[in-house]
Amino acid sequence: MVFYWLTEALPLPVTSMIPMIGLPLLGLMSTKDVAVNYLNSTNYMFFGGLIMAIAVEHCGLHIRVALKIIRMVGTSQARLMLGFMFTTMFISMWISNTA
Repeated sequence: MVFYWLTEALPLPVTSMIPMIGLPLLGLMSTKDVAVNYLNSTNYMFFGGLIMAIAVEHCGLHIRVALKIIRMVGTSQARLMLGFMFTTMFISMWISNTA
């Protein structure tokens, strides 16, 4: 399996699912035992963060927020930095930094 990861002979999503299919077929682990490692709470958090990011990008919210911040703070370098810092602080309250 390391060979597949390093060479990307198969796409990485396919390679990551090899244990999910292979281990139960070989009788080494049950499907339930393998699935627990794939579907834990941390993975759900990452998945939720990715879904939120896709939704923000799809509806153009990121562009609207950026333009609103620029309109509020102005275009000088110091004020733009303040706008970025404020926006990052506000968004970090609602979206996990690890996502």
